Amino acid sequence: MSNTTLINCGIQLIPICEKESSYKIIDQAIELIKRKPHKSIVTPFETVVEASFEEVQQLINEINEFCNSKEIEFVMNLRLHCSAKEDILMNEKTEKFN
Repeated sequence: MSNTTLINCGIQLIPICEKESSYKIIDQAIELIKRKPHKSIVTPFETVVEASFEEVQQLINEINEFCNSKEIEFVMNLRLHCSAKEDILMNEKTEKFN
């Protein structure tokens, strides 16, 4: 049985190429993320996604495939906040600051 609780995943993509090309690749990866039904927030250093662990794994695979299709070298940093007992919701972490 898989865990269907929502988790948070911070995704930072760092293409290793010229500056103009890297921004274009990052923008396209963000567009890929935004097309998904998951909640996401774009920040200057990473995009944070709220989804199930399985959905995050699928998204990471899609970003990896996208980068491989561009035939570039890249670094992808991931940060996960998970709980087996309850959803991890972004708004619970940030709403007090809004």
